[in-house]
Amino acid sequence: MVVNTILRQPTNARAAIAFYAAAQRERCMNHSAKTARLYAERAALVDAPFWRERATHHAETNAFEPETARLAPDIRLGLSHQASIEDEFAIRGDMIETTDALRHPSLVRPAVFLDDIALVPLIRQMNRGETAADIVTAWSARLPLDRCWQLLDWLWLRRIVVPVIEVGEVAARSSATDCGLEGGRHVE
Repeated sequence: MVVNTILRQPTNARAAIAFYAAAQRERCMNHSAKTARLYAERAALVDAPFWRERATHHAETNAFEPETARLAPDIRLGLSHQASIEDEFAIRGDMIETTDALRHPSLVRPAVFLDDIALVPLIRQMNRGETAADIVTAWSARLPLDRCWQLLDWLWLRRIVVPVIEVGEVAARSSATDCGLEGGRHVE
């Protein structure tokens, strides 16, 4: 695809070369991590400096805490402040093109598609403060309803969409907390 893009669409040559370089970096990082795991397995059996030194992977880790609460239909959502939409290189058909991609710390790489579904148009369709049910209903004009829930759940679990607390709710919560009250009951 890289060569095809360079030859057939020279205006996208830079995108194709950048795509190839990023894919190579990712392959190297994956290989390094896999090799370190193999060395760690051996180091567990043979306690020697040779194995211990090689068992350490020195790449950036993408550790994030996935959301554990279930996504409720009535929860009001918004795009996380850590999420952004930026230009990225992606495969479209048999060419590499520049397109909009979703970036977030929970993602290993920017995401353009999830199971062949373009993410950015769906995200742009969301309005901050809409309920999960409202978002899914809007998306269902493009996709089957169950697939919409799966996509929103995927975004939720990665904390790309997060709960939105309205200003009135914040004031009510903070005054209740200041008074030692939480959820209408006294907190010790």
